[in-house]
Amino acid sequence: MSKSQGFTERQRLTRIASGLAMLTYVCLHLSNHALGIWSLDLMEAAQPYTVEIFRTLPGTIFLAGAFTIHFSLAIWSLHLKRRFVMPLWESTQMALGFTIPLLLVHHVISVRIMYSMFATDVGYSYVLWAMGLDPWTYLTQTALLLVAWTHGCIGIHYWLRIRPWYPSVARALSIVAVVLPLLALIGFLHAIQEVDRLDMDPQWHRAFVANASVPGEAGLAALSDLHVYSYAGLGLIVAGMMMARLLRRFLERRSGIVQVHFPGPLVVPSAPGPTLLEIARAAGLPHASVCGGRCRCSTCRVRIGQGLSSLPPPAADEARVLARIGAPAPPSGSPVSVVRRPTSMSPRYSRRRPACRKCATSSTTIRVVKWRSC
Repeated sequence: MSKSQGFTERQRLTRIASGLAMLTYVCLHLSNHALGIWSLDLMEAAQPYTVEIFRTLPGTIFLAGAFTIHFSLAIWSLHLKRRFVMPLWESTQMALGFTIPLLLVHHVISVRIMYSMFATDVGYSYVLWAMGLDPWTYLTQTALLLVAWTHGCIGIHYWLRIRPWYPSVARALSIVAVVLPLLALIGFLHAIQEVDRLDMDPQWHRAFVANASVPGEAGLAALSDLHVYSYAGLGLIVAGMMMARLLRRFLERRSGIVQVHFPGPLVVPSAPGPTLLEIARAAGLPHASVCGGRCRCSTCRVRIGQGLSSLPPPAADEARVLARIGAPAPPSGSPVSVVRRPTSMSPRYSRRRPACRKCATSSTTIRVVKWRSC
C-alpha cells in the first residue's frame, strides 16, 4: 500500500534500547522508595547508588538522551500511524506514554533543575518535606512513577511475548511488575510519616531549612516561568505533529483513492499509505497482530495470490520477516489480489511457517482502483 511503513530495524532497536534505559532508572527509583519500609536513613544511604549517579554529568546526558530519543521516536510513530483504531493494550500504552512528559516536567524542574540552579539539597528528606507542603506534588510524582512503570511493563511484555523462552519467566516478571511498585508506595508513605515526625521538632526544622538552600521568591518565580515554557513547548511539538499529519493526509488524498473490497458488500475506501492491517482495523474487521503491527511477529501475514507487480517491493524489515518464516514469493499477475487474512493467532505461532493451519482465516478480495483528483 505504500513504499515505507513504520520504523526501520535500527529505529526499532533504538526505541527499545532507550526505553530499557529509562525503565532501568524507574526500577532503581522504585527500589530506593521501597527501602523506606525500614527507615529514611536507609533510603538516603542507598540514594548515591540508585539515583544520584544520574545527577552526574554523564548520568544526566545518558538519561536525558534516552528520553529525548524515545520521545522523538514516539512522536514520529504517532505521525506515521494512519489510523488510531488499535487493540486496548496498544492504546493504553500510547496514552500512558504521552502522559509521562506532562508529569515529568514538574519533577525535572522541581528536583533536577532546582539542584543545578540553586544547589538545593534534593535528597529524600527535602523532597518528602516539600511534598508535605504541597500534596498535589506527591500525587503527581507518585502518578509519574506508576505511569512510567506500567508503560514500560506493557512494552516489555509485548516485545518479549513472541520469544519461545518468555512463557517460562512471564509469571516471575508479572510478580515483580506488581510487587515492586506496591512496596515502593508503602515505603514512600512510611518515609513521609517519618519526615513529618522529624519536622515537628523546631530544632530539626531550623537546621534542615538552613542546610537545604531553599530558593527565594525570585528563584521560585523563575522556576514557575520555566514550567510554563516547558508545557508550551510540549504543546507546540504535538500541534506541529498534528499539522504535519493533516498536510500529509491532504497530499495523499490528492494522489488518488484505494478501494479495498472485503467479502460481501463491504468496500473500504482509503488514501494510499495505510497498511492492510490499519485498513482492516478501521473497518472493524478482526486481523491477527500479536506485536501490534511492529514487524516483529509476522502474525498479521497475508498471502497475495495475484497483483504483486502493482505493489512496491518489501522493505528491508519486511523482507527479513518473510525470509524468517520461509514465505514463498507469490506470483505476479492482474491488479486484483486475493489475500488470506488471519483473524486470530497465538504468539506461539509467530515463528511458524505459512503451512501452519492453527489460525482462523478469512478470504478477502482486494481491488485497487486509483482515482485521480481533478
